[in-house]
Amino acid sequence: MTDDGNSGFGILRLTKFLIVLLVTFVPVSCITWLLSLVPFGSATMKGQALILSGICFFAGSCALIFSKPSKEKGLLWLSGFVVAVGAIIIAGVQALYALVIEFPLQSIVIIGLPLTLLMVWTLQKEAAVEELHPVQQDTLGISLSRVVIKKEIVIGAVELTEFPESHLLDMEASEQQNQPFYKILRVMMLANYPLALRYQRIKRRVRVLYLTWAKTESQLKENLDTLEDSIKGTLTGFKRKRHARFHGPTISPLASVATSYLLGEPLSIEDPKQDKDAINVVAEVLLGMEDGIIQISAIPRRSSDRELKSLEKEYQSETERSQLTVSTPQSTLFSGEVQKSTTRVNERAVRNADSLKLQIARMSNSHLCEVEVSATCWDRDPEIAKQNSKKLLGMLRGSLVPADSTQQQTIETRLKPNEATRVIEGETIGKTTLLSLGEASVYFSLEMTSESQSLTTPHS
Repeated sequence: MTDDGNSGFGILRLTKFLIVLLVTFVPVSCITWLLSLVPFGSATMKGQALILSGICFFAGSCALIFSKPSKEKGLLWLSGFVVAVGAIIIAGVQALYALVIEFPLQSIVIIGLPLTLLMVWTLQKEAAVEELHPVQQDTLGISLSRVVIKKEIVIGAVELTEFPESHLLDMEASEQQNQPFYKILRVMMLANYPLALRYQRIKRRVRVLYLTWAKTESQLKENLDTLEDSIKGTLTGFKRKRHARFHGPTISPLASVATSYLLGEPLSIEDPKQDKDAINVVAEVLLGMEDGIIQISAIPRRSSDRELKSLEKEYQSETERSQLTVSTPQSTLFSGEVQKSTTRVNERAVRNADSLKLQIARMSNSHLCEVEVSATCWDRDPEIAKQNSKKLLGMLRGSLVPADSTQQQTIETRLKPNEATRVIEGETIGKTTLLSLGEASVYFSLEMTSESQSLTTPHS
């Protein structure tokens, strides 16, 4: 290399080094000025922060100027500012802590006053909301209110007010009878609209309603239009009444409320082994009670390819574990030593594989639904309310055939007034089970015989 080349290379490196010093000096000067304005914090802490910031600026500048720039190198340079701001925040917290220790009473007043004002403002806002949507109570201790439940969800309903005589008296061809009710569920799920079937018995008056809900008024109207058109087209001879708003009863404060949930997967309605009269049995039990609500909600959900692949991977793993081939040496007179293979069966892995196979079959459906099955009862005696709600779902569970014979359906009972109130208002709590449309249809039949003619009271 020539002397001119060496000289040019040296000048370039010197120029880059001067730029590094400049890019380091300017932000360090700014941080020095900023730290001098902060009235709190020890000089030692400020000095350490200044040195650490300077190191970050210098290292970042060298990395950016003497090599190819990148995002990571830029962040290294910017970390000098982060160090300085962090030191100021730490010094401020230490100063505030020292003031609280030295002047505890004054600190409580300063902190408590804004919190008190904020609490008063919040309570006034809630009171204004309650005045805007008052609850009207009747003389029987049961009130009706416009249901606008949490998350601004509004609920509407289509009530079946009268059943045709042919449906009440026809005890033959039950599967053909129930097909229209399955179609209603299918129409709503494919349209991506939620649906609930509700049997409500209050003061010995029974009502059968289909509920749907949405976040906006316009969407609720669209849901109700689809639901009503579906009922009109499939349930020939049924009289119905549309409720733009569903009115849920508010139970007397003297009563204890219990809600039970049925969890687990039933066998599909398409399987001949499944009992298609399960809901009819529960309805008969409800008729023997003075008060009670059975509500089955279905929220549409699309299947997930990721979940399906994960299940298939687990199934393959369990299948491999279910049968293990073990080879052991064995000596014979004519052949000498040979390997004898023995297959050992892992029963637990076999059961897991069978269960995963059912889940894969379910997830393979493009349209699924989250189903919540609940029974709510109330009484002055909380044990009676709890017993009645468990009795309703116990009869339902006993009538159904589970999808997996090794995993029976379970019942969970809760004595939470706020949660029960939400269920009574028509809301879905979230105690759901993921089902295929065939499995969910088990709960959405409405088979009735002449013995259950009093299930619905015709309106004049």
